[in-house]
Amino acid sequence: MGRRCLRERTMLRVTFEDGSVIEYRDGEVVEIESHPPRDTPAAGWVRTREYPPEYRRATPLSINVLTVGKRVHTGGGFVKVTSIERV
Repeated sequence: MGRRCLRERTMLRVTFEDGSVIEYRDGEVVEIESHPPRDTPAAGWVRTREYPPEYRRATPLSINVLTVGKRVHTGGGFVKVTSIERV
C-alpha cells in the first residue's frame, strides 16, 4: 500500500474592528450578518443595543463567503471584519 497524502487545511486569519483576531479553518461555518439591523424584535433576531433598540440577524455560512466589511456574530456580539488573510 502506498502512503496516503493528507491535504493540509488552509487557515483564514480574520481581523475585526475591535482589534480581535480569530483564525478559522477553510470551509468552517460561521454566523454572518444577513439582514440590515432593525428596531423591532422578531424571531431569530438578537438584541444588540438597548437604546435606541437594535436587533441583528445572522445566517450560518461558510467562512469562504466572508468579505471585508461584513459582520460576524462572535462571542463578543456582531463585529465588523477589517481584514482577511490566508495563513
